[in-house]
Amino acid sequence: MLAGKNFFFIGAGNICESMVKGLLSTGIVRPGEIWVSNRKNAERLNFLRNYYGIVPVENKSDAASKLMS
Repeated sequence: MLAGKNFFFIGAGNICESMVKGLLSTGIVRPGEIWVSNRKNAERLNFLRNYYGIVPVENKSDAASKLMS
C-alpha cells in the first residue's frame, strides 16, 4: 500500500519528524520518497536530510508539480 508512493510534508516540525520516522521504520518507504518543505527554518530541513535522508524542498509549488507528474 505504501510501497512506491511519494510523501510530501509542508512543515518540518515535530509532527513531520514523527511521521517520517514512522514511515521509514516500516522499511517499505525509502528516504528519497519523502519530501519536506519548511518555510523559514532551513537548519531544520538540513537536520532532517542529514539524519533521515529525506529530500529537502525549498519551493513547495515546484515540488508538488514534480510529485504529481
